[in-house]
Amino acid sequence: MRCPRCKFENIPGRQRCFKCDSVLEASVEPLDTHPGRMPKWKKPLRSMFRSFRNQWLVPDIDLGLKWKKHPEIAQVTVVLSDFIPGLGHLFSGRLKSIWWLLLIWLTLIVSGIFFLPGSFGFLLIGLAVGVHVWILMGHGIIRNLGNFRFRLIAAGLFLVMLFAFYHFIPRLILPDIAGAYTSLSIPSDNIEPMDYFITTRNVELGSLHRGSLVLIRPHSVGVRNTRMTVGQIVALAGENIERQDDSFVVDGQLLDNHKYPVPNWLRQFKISFNIGEDSYFVTSEFRVTERGERLTSNDICRACVYSINDIQGHAFLRWTPINKRGFVE
Repeated sequence: MRCPRCKFENIPGRQRCFKCDSVLEASVEPLDTHPGRMPKWKKPLRSMFRSFRNQWLVPDIDLGLKWKKHPEIAQVTVVLSDFIPGLGHLFSGRLKSIWWLLLIWLTLIVSGIFFLPGSFGFLLIGLAVGVHVWILMGHGIIRNLGNFRFRLIAAGLFLVMLFAFYHFIPRLILPDIAGAYTSLSIPSDNIEPMDYFITTRNVELGSLHRGSLVLIRPHSVGVRNTRMTVGQIVALAGENIERQDDSFVVDGQLLDNHKYPVPNWLRQFKISFNIGEDSYFVTSEFRVTERGERLTSNDICRACVYSINDIQGHAFLRWTPINKRGFVE
């Protein structure tokens, strides 16, 4: 029963307004005291979900009173609850209400990581971000905004922030892990262009050997591509390297061209030089630009010789394609 003065909605049967104590006019319309009935086809589904929810072991913990004694921890928890799904619900004792959303979020995250860096993996990660925002709609900063327009704008802003958060969080958790594609084709190891490798940045002198796959950023002299790529070490420090037909010759020893292939761009140049101290001769299918008519020997040396400090990582795991996923030496 609505008060004609303050418009407060009172319960049926009251004679005075609960808010302003004004006299309420009796309604002449009959009151419907029978609640709406659930459709018959929904009853089995609701019963099934209720039994499944009751059997699901979800901790129902209310830690709110505990953290009231520690306001500084409570403030940190409020901030983290917007970036860690379910944390705000856990500390407010409402984790049971979103357990299924957390399950979906975790499934999307794990599946997305499994299929990265492919487009399907990014799609799953994007869906996980969407579920994360949906969880925030029920708890956190977004929930406290009463205006629907503001909530919609806040959801969009959080969507952008979470995409950035999901992009940088792996680098914070695993700072020594990186990854890149290779442009090489190595028949002996069944390695083909666009294979993706996971590398560790803990590279020490002496840990690399001939045939190691390493993460490098191509030098700018004579090379157009500047993205990180995975190349192969062919010659070590102090060795002499030459090209003979379609094979490399290191210190007079002919290398197997199936294990140490000569990149296509390098086959048109004659090379013969010594590798300096603490340096490696690393091959990759670089996209090179010519200086004048041909690249000089110094250009080729600059493009292929990398010091230990120039090597960004050592590949230990081939991640894609999935059917060839496994550890490498």
